Amino acid sequence: MKEPKLIDLPIMEDVRGNLTFLEENNHFPFKVGGFRYLFGMPGKTSAKELTDPNIENLIICLSGYLDVCVRWKNSDVDSSKKFSLAINHEGLHLPASLEVDILRSSTNTIILIVEGEKL
Repeated sequence: MKEPKLIDLPIMEDVRGNLTFLEENNHFPFKVGGFRYLFGMPGKTSAKELTDPNIENLIICLSGYLDVCVRWKNSDVDSSKKFSLAINHEGLHLPASLEVDILRSSTNTIILIVEGEKL
């Protein structure tokens, strides 16, 4: 089973401001099925409402911070790992079949979720 991991996205620096972009099957390992842009999040939000566990997801925290705990089975052994997202050019790749819980987030966190195609 694939494990979750942080992915650094490219940055194009410019005096007018930096630009980050992402391309399917180049910067993350799946074909895009959709996007969700979440804003105005209260400080305590359930991640089960944020991601579909049946498809791959990439979570990018555009503003604020987000701490998540990801759980999965690896060779019948329960595994978990905590991730902190606070850099807007870094994404958390979540393969399908993972459970995700938000541990804490800042008020008014803004998140972009890139969803894979439904199987």
